Amino acid sequence: MAELLVEYPHQCLWQSIAVYRSDPTKQQLRFTRCRNVYEIAKRKDRSGQLKTLIAQYEYAAAAFVKVAEDAYPAGVHSTFSQKYPYIANFFKTGLMDASVKISSSNDERTVCSRPLVVVPLRDMIEHALPVIIPNSLSQYPVGDPSASVHKFGSHSDDSASSSSSFTNIYIHSIDEEFIVMKSMVRPKKITLVASDGKRYSLMCKAKDELRKDGRLMEINRIVNALLHQNADARRRQLSVRTYNVVPLQS
Repeated sequence: MAELLVEYPHQCLWQSIAVYRSDPTKQQLRFTRCRNVYEIAKRKDRSGQLKTLIAQYEYAAAAFVKVAEDAYPAGVHSTFSQKYPYIANFFKTGLMDASVKISSSNDERTVCSRPLVVVPLRDMIEHALPVIIPNSLSQYPVGDPSASVHKFGSHSDDSASSSSSFTNIYIHSIDEEFIVMKSMVRPKKITLVASDGKRYSLMCKAKDELRKDGRLMEINRIVNALLHQNADARRRQLSVRTYNVVPLQS
């Protein structure tokens, strides 16, 4: 696990940051084991950049949670950087505000430039790995090399790319306009401006069981993969719209 963290830091950090930020008084074993893996990875990292990335991802996760938990009136608002400067300034300048509590040391908190935190798209996190569907479930002839299909990603990245052409897309800034939904937990819909010039929607939800959402999306992606192998479904362009789920604390 430590070697994976060194080799694919962005992908592993988004998927494990919730465990890294778990409460040691309630989940001592998970907390200790995750911290040990991170420490081993830091020692294995020859570039010396991993400890900085860990601090950046921990700060980003804590800041997003703080935004999600903030009580704010429902509706459309256009003052994100004024309301939440601790996260807006972080993605613009790398400044880590002291109001956001993280466990990293002061040296690790010091960032001289814009942070390298990737947009949490499914293809970005899972590195666009293909999934093979058995020929018995396919309409392709047995032995046809085209019988392998890629999993479908979140609504901004449904076309999976190969590992050879994979490029990280980083969060560049956050759009000023955001929406506070009228549901009970008042989730906030924000827009990430990425390094590729595109905009990606993100929903910040507090006090919710995201593991159920994540499991549902896994099922929907399997359905999409099977639909992709059906000739009639492909002709009609049938698919289930999916999104990525990233827990930020456990």
